[in-house]
Amino acid sequence: ICCLWINVNPETNSEFEPIAKFFGIWHEHKRGSHRGLHEFYWRNNYILLFNVYDVFNIESYRHLRPDNIKLLQSNSFDLNLLSSAKPSNVHFTTIASDQINLNCEKVCRSEHKICKKDYFIYINTCE
Repeated sequence: ICCLWINVNPETNSEFEPIAKFFGIWHEHKRGSHRGLHEFYWRNNYILLFNVYDVFNIESYRHLRPDNIKLLQSNSFDLNLLSSAKPSNVHFTTIASDQINLNCEKVCRSEHKICKKDYFIYINTCE
C-alpha cells in the first residue's frame, strides 16, 4: 500500500489534472473519491491518494496524516520522470520493518532491495 497526501482544491479540476494524468485516472477530483480519498491500483501497486484540502468542513481523512509526511503539490507529479521507463520496469515495493529507527537503505538492504530515492517524492519519505 502506498499512501500519498495532497492538498488540492476539488472545486477546480486544473490542480488535480496533473495528478490524474500521472496515474491515468479520471481528471475530475470529485469522481471516484470518498471524502477526499481516491483508492486505485497503479502499476501493480495499491494507491491511497488522500486529499486534505478543507472543503466546507466536510470530514476528511486529514487527521490520519502523520506530522512528518509532506504534502505533495500538483507539480510533483511529473510525467517526464516516467517517460524513459517502460511500465514493466517501474514497480514500487513497500517494505516494512519490525524495528524502529532504521533508515530506508538499511531496511531495503535487509530484503536484498535497493532504494530508488528519485521516486521518494511520489511516496512517503523517511525524513
